[in-house]
Amino acid sequence: MFRKYENLIIKCDSIINEEIFDLFCEKVINNFNHISTWFNVKYDELSLTLVSKHEMDLIVKEKSLQYKNIDIPSWLDGFSNFEEAWVVIPKAENFDETCKVALHELTHLVSYQLDTSQKRIKLLDEGIAVFLSNQYEGKIYTPWVNAYLKKELPKVSDFCT
Repeated sequence: MFRKYENLIIKCDSIINEEIFDLFCEKVINNFNHISTWFNVKYDELSLTLVSKHEMDLIVKEKSLQYKNIDIPSWLDGFSNFEEAWVVIPKAENFDETCKVALHELTHLVSYQLDTSQKRIKLLDEGIAVFLSNQYEGKIYTPWVNAYLKKELPKVSDFCT
């Protein structure tokens, strides 16, 4: 299955329920515009591929430096590099969360279009992706997020400890 919306391609070569694929594409595309607008950078096509969890683990082993020599965590349902993103095929019971994971990985893809001559700050990189994908919606925030919301956030150097 394959959908293209402007510069975003969503595909799945595995078996997937067509209705779930269509709903997934619709939700991701509708929310992706906010992410793309927020960054306001030009980019060529972005590619998001839906894969099985087994395929995801193989892709991460092959393409990731972080997980090259260690086990892939069971919770890892999305991954991106500078070329494309992969997300585990959504199911009815995890549909909304999988859409957020897809938006999280697409945020990384768009952010990779920025100047990367300097080393990326992991906290900022992940924080922006979590924020723009709305992954904390309706959840209890961590102490760091609560401190930020109360305008009591510690110094940046405190994040490095």
